[in-house]
Amino acid sequence: MKVHVLEVHQIQRILSELDSDQSAAPYDAFDQAWICLIKLGNLMTGKSEHDRLSALLDQMDEAVAAKLLKESSIDDLINLEPPLDTVLSSPHERLDKDIVSQWIGEVRDERGHATRESLLSLVEILKRIRNKRAHGLKTPDGPRDTEILSASASITAVMVRLAAERLFQIHNQGEIPI
Repeated sequence: MKVHVLEVHQIQRILSELDSDQSAAPYDAFDQAWICLIKLGNLMTGKSEHDRLSALLDQMDEAVAAKLLKESSIDDLINLEPPLDTVLSSPHERLDKDIVSQWIGEVRDERGHATRESLLSLVEILKRIRNKRAHGLKTPDGPRDTEILSASASITAVMVRLAAERLFQIHNQGEIPI
């Protein structure tokens, strides 16, 4: 996939949005970080959000992916007890323990290799958490929700910063026009 013609100020604006409220509670911090990740993804080409996020991840070389996958917040999320998607927080919630367990396993097993699959699985986990938050299945003050959202906000913010840094690097190398 090719990168859209970008303007440096777009990436800078996204980073400013990410840093706009350092004191935000995890509930709001994760939402802000996720929106910034989507905005960076929207700078890529692709028909769907998933395609654009995949294209953004494709811009990350192995060193960038390895740096992201070493984040301690990932441990907080994938080693959560009880594990993600095993506890109902609402009668309206639908658990998908098997697929989430698969994604967690892929992140855990492939972290040392910084594979594209481990990054994609991590994004799928974060997207699932985002969807639960957006659909009212996460609360700003529930202890478990705060733990999940805090780790998710941290991971997503690092992902945004690393992806933006990589886009700046690519631009400075003349690989894409900005």
